[in-house]
Amino acid sequence: APIRVCKITTVKDDEELCPPEIKILEAFYLSFNGPEWVDNSLWLNDSVTYCSWFGVTCDEYGRSTVKLEQGHNGLTGGLSARSIDMLSGLIQLDTLNLTSNYITGTIPTDIGTLSRLSELDLSRQNPGLEGSIPEEIADLSLTVLNLAHNRLDHIIPSVFGTLDEIKVLDLSYNSFSQSIPSELGRLKDTLLSLNLSSNKLEGWIPSELGNFEDIVLGMGGNDALFEPAPLSICLMPETDLMNDTRLCPPERNALRDIYISAKGGEWTKSSLWLDEYANHCLWFGVKCDEKDEFVVKLKLNSNGMSGTLSPNISSLSFLEHVDLSDNDIKGTIPTEIGRLSNLNFLRLCYNRFVGNKTNFGHDLKNLELLHLHSNLLSGSIASIGWPHKDRSSSYISDCGNPTEFE
Repeated sequence: APIRVCKITTVKDDEELCPPEIKILEAFYLSFNGPEWVDNSLWLNDSVTYCSWFGVTCDEYGRSTVKLEQGHNGLTGGLSARSIDMLSGLIQLDTLNLTSNYITGTIPTDIGTLSRLSELDLSRQNPGLEGSIPEEIADLSLTVLNLAHNRLDHIIPSVFGTLDEIKVLDLSYNSFSQSIPSELGRLKDTLLSLNLSSNKLEGWIPSELGNFEDIVLGMGGNDALFEPAPLSICLMPETDLMNDTRLCPPERNALRDIYISAKGGEWTKSSLWLDEYANHCLWFGVKCDEKDEFVVKLKLNSNGMSGTLSPNISSLSFLEHVDLSDNDIKGTIPTEIGRLSNLNFLRLCYNRFVGNKTNFGHDLKNLELLHLHSNLLSGSIASIGWPHKDRSSSYISDCGNPTEFE
């Protein structure tokens, strides 16, 4: 019945005519200053039922409220245990979306009493909700939890790892501190989007998060996180850490590509290669400059390499010395090597490289040693910008069958 009817003494307690939800929604409206909302169409209107009020969606029978969506609507007031207790009377409430309003206070522990809630969005309050996240939120069967752009702090509850139906979890732009709970890794089968960016998180990023597949992952803007991030996370196609050179050094990714292409799992020695946390400068056969910033030497000769040589070797732009000789690497020699302008030593002999035209371009001005012999190459090598005559050098290559000359 319309709200005016439900104020009549003889029928106000008749739950068939006047379900308790009408009183709950009226109280919600008044608690959050409904007369001043941007859009309060039909709210408390005597001529319609509450299912017609703006932002209210009822079930197919027109009785139970299943969605209460009042985002961007100018709501003001405090989020309190009383307001949550009031909303808990909406026993079929599936979605509560109050994003982008002016609601203040903390998230009450009573939030766990909204037993049917699947989607909860309290993001972007001005100036922002405060305090910690109550663990009771994990009592809900949420698929969406968005608390972004508030002033929440303390820790991210480890019990969030029990939200086994969650698909979207956004805690970005708050002030959460301490470490990221490894328990979040348990959500790998359901979670599609995890955003923890722009907080005050610290410590190591848990390697368990690297087990996610097809996830959008936000971690940037946490300057106290230890470096590097787990390698598996840096390889995710949709993470904001891809371009973070501190947490995800691009040279580590390039070395990983070399490992995969050359069947690193079969190498004679591969200590620390693809270790989730080890600095790539400590990987076997890799040497970096004095500041441990850039790879300058890659020495993996006689190491059981096979497969092919990844063209991403060109991403190691500070390389000076490369020795991959005496292996079983096949395919063509990547022309991208010609981009390594600092290279002075290149030894690829005694492999099974093929091709009838090897062209490195004209940028290898510093090259002093080039050994390509004892492969299956043919044709000729284009000019690579030979060094000055007064510089000692060694250039050896052959075509056709391998030779014994080195």
